[in-house]
Amino acid sequence: VQTCALPICGGCQMPIGAHATLIGNLIELNAIVIALDGGRAVRASARGSVDRADELGVTVADRLLADGASDILAAIVQGRTPAETPRP
Repeated sequence: VQTCALPICGGCQMPIGAHATLIGNLIELNAIVIALDGGRAVRASARGSVDRADELGVTVADRLLADGASDILAAIVQGRTPAETPRP
């Protein structure tokens, strides 16, 4: 889960959530980035081998970024309101 947050520069103060479930020898990782007002959310998920958990986290982070999570986080860092956040 931590590996998912690192590539998107998220920390404990950012609206990022992740949940990992162990299914036999597989991990299912679900993650979300949410605008502060809740008006926009980007979700991503993937499933992979326990032996490649770090790669799975990076994959999910890359999907979040590709789907617009970076815009949400940049708006928060820059102090913009959600209405000013560019949408893909």
